[in-house]
Amino acid sequence: MRPVLHLKIFGAWRSLEARAVRDRKVGGSNPLAPTIHFTFHARWSLVSPLAVRCSVLGEMRIARRFLISGIVQGVGFRYFAYKAAQRCNISGAVRNLSDGRVAIVAEGEEADMRAFLAELRQGPRLAIVEDIEIEELKPGRTGKGFQIEG
Repeated sequence: MRPVLHLKIFGAWRSLEARAVRDRKVGGSNPLAPTIHFTFHARWSLVSPLAVRCSVLGEMRIARRFLISGIVQGVGFRYFAYKAAQRCNISGAVRNLSDGRVAIVAEGEEADMRAFLAELRQGPRLAIVEDIEIEELKPGRTGKGFQIEG
């Protein structure tokens, strides 16, 4: 019993110390050592280990239709595509097809589209992406945002 009680007291002390550090913005047990917080603002940010997202001013918008085949239904692929589109600043829609594929109509900047395609090639954890057919479309067909369709 005694070791458990000791751990509870030590844990409460560590919690109290952490709150003091947070509230006073000081470092560790030395109240005279201020903690410096850095904020990094840049146009490039890490989206995933596979893709880097960027939005370059003046780039042309492009639109594409992706037909993804493999084990892509019943594994959360539409939700994955929705979240990837949000991260990559892509508008459009995703839906399941009756033949077992997933269709995506996407529109965005060229660099963002490359990042989105890289994430689609990876897919969610349970998916197996065998092939992605890409068809160029005329931009301007999709509205704002990205939607999951039935």
